[in-house]
Amino acid sequence: MLPAAKPDADLGSPMRIAQTSRMVPFKPIPGDEPALAYAPILKAALLTFDYVDQHGQSA
Repeated sequence: MLPAAKPDADLGSPMRIAQTSRMVPFKPIPGDEPALAYAPILKAALLTFDYVDQHGQSA
């Protein structure tokens, strides 16, 4: 049986969380990156924008 997860004691307030963030810094990807041609989420977004351009936006 796995032990229950405990919240980090050193991460109290939102400001403290921001100061001790363990996230990897965001690194922008150039628009001409070849790997983007195979990114399913990018393809889905582009198809969605195409659809909205062709059919208009309905509320």
